[in-house]
Amino acid sequence: MKVGVILTAFALAGCAAPRTALTPDGAWDPDNVFAQIQAGREPAAIVYQDAELLVIMDHAPVSSGHALVLSKTAHARDIIDVPPATLARMMAMARRLVVAERVGLGADGSSVIINSGSVQTVHSLHVHVIPTYAGKPIDWSARAAIQSQPELEAVAVKLRAALAAQR
Repeated sequence: MKVGVILTAFALAGCAAPRTALTPDGAWDPDNVFAQIQAGREPAAIVYQDAELLVIMDHAPVSSGHALVLSKTAHARDIIDVPPATLARMMAMARRLVVAERVGLGADGSSVIINSGSVQTVHSLHVHVIPTYAGKPIDWSARAAIQSQPELEAVAVKLRAALAAQR
């Protein structure tokens, strides 16, 4: 089955389901850091963007190449607060990033993670795409090491080139 067919089926599967209210954590906060980045008020190393998605480098990566896929249109805090089609588009981009990390950065694998609800650090739906490298397990304690914009931009350049080569 082709990826497009799978993603379409995934998106359509949720169309008939009633919208689930997001009650535990409240409304989406337009002042969160991702909203600030989208508005151009905070810096970010941008890997990709279009009318619906923004892909940026995580400022405190757990692995070189750790990127985040953000929805520009949903403004949701959580996975249950976006339309299935938006989530399908985010996951299609996450898949493209996995390929870009392998081709452009030499990654051997990846972790794709969506934190939802109270476990999130930033309460705005985002997908972590974290490359893994042979013999180097993900070091979750390395999360505190904030990288400079030039360091992040150097990796973003490689990912942008690898994404462009996929077209």
